[in-house]
Amino acid sequence: MYQIDKDIPIPVENVPVSAYPFSSMEVGDSFLIPCKKNRRMLVDAHLVGEAIRFRQQINHSFYFKSHYVDNGVRVWRII
Repeated sequence: MYQIDKDIPIPVENVPVSAYPFSSMEVGDSFLIPCKKNRRMLVDAHLVGEAIRFRQQINHSFYFKSHYVDNGVRVWRII
């Protein structure tokens, strides 16, 4: 049997600082993660994709799109 407690505040989680400039971007802005077309590009694309999903969970008013380009992965703020 468990005791039920009332009015216990939920701890505030520390939000990690992103290596990417998401919070400084305005709609239409973009940045490039330079890398050659190889396995490293896939890793960088995966990492930025995870960072985008995390940012959007924190603040639903930020939406981003990433795309492979010739010299790396480019990320745009679309909303």
